[in-house]
Amino acid sequence: MRTELFGEENFEEKMQTAVKPWLAATVRDGYFTASDGAKLHYHFAIPENAKAAIILVHGYCEFYGKYHELSYYLFNEGYAFFFMEQRGYGYSHRDARRKDFVYIDSFDTYAKDLKEFFDNVVNKEAPDLKKFILSHSMGGAVTTTFLEQYGKEINITAAVLCSPLIKMETKGIPAAPIIAYLSLMILLGKKYAPFTKKDGFNPVENFPASGTLSAVRYHYLFEQRLNDENFRTWSATYGWSKAALKGTRKLQKHLGEIQTDLLLLTAGRENQVSPKGFDLLIKKAPNITALHFPGSKHEIFNSTDEDRERFYTEVFNFFEEHL
Repeated sequence: MRTELFGEENFEEKMQTAVKPWLAATVRDGYFTASDGAKLHYHFAIPENAKAAIILVHGYCEFYGKYHELSYYLFNEGYAFFFMEQRGYGYSHRDARRKDFVYIDSFDTYAKDLKEFFDNVVNKEAPDLKKFILSHSMGGAVTTTFLEQYGKEINITAAVLCSPLIKMETKGIPAAPIIAYLSLMILLGKKYAPFTKKDGFNPVENFPASGTLSAVRYHYLFEQRLNDENFRTWSATYGWSKAALKGTRKLQKHLGEIQTDLLLLTAGRENQVSPKGFDLLIKKAPNITALHFPGSKHEIFNSTDEDRERFYTEVFNFFEEHL
């Protein structure tokens, strides 16, 4: 990397003196209208003589603010980046009655939105650049679904799946009876599911329960939630839970059809998704490289300084190999 990574000690200073001025001066945002009329919000930046375009696909309860640092590194390494706040998140269209509730009718909708984002924004702003994907958590489920359904139509050269949601963590209970139960709750689809134990946004920080090992990065994100209600997505609804279970079961059946080269990054202290999904992906995907970070929690790019150094080295090496 030609860009120096921020350590735990100087993160706050660097965000104030380097990243925030860059966000204000360089990163652009806008909206596009999906085929069903939903307005979806996005951010992007294209450096001079860009090497390629990287589409960032975020995870559950996330928004662009979580990726300020990461997108800064991408840009300074010579990559254009494109970030869509998926429906139900940030400033994009929402179907849930409360901004801290998360709802989707189907993960196919997420994948369709990503396809339309590619067509209407990415390909228009960067038509001649190779296209890569860098996804995290739920974004990994969206990306695999997208590649399974649209991979033959769209040329995605390579994709990174960081702690992807391939299989839901159901505490040993088979998914089928849970889906059947949730189907009976159809009238409660946009109400929060009590088994998630999160009845709306909690304004109290809880770093130990998070998926990160970087306290300063956790605090940076949480401050944004406190300051803007659009960033407080927090509680899964019955509808999202059902869609996630059905969507992951469906995508598991088609992993072998993904022809894109994949880099899978997994955490040894995974605490958000089921690691059994990683095993399925490794077993079925024909073009996959898997790297393990034994000391990291779910958010590898927000782990220790050592793990983050390795994360960025591996990711940029992978993309460089595919230029």
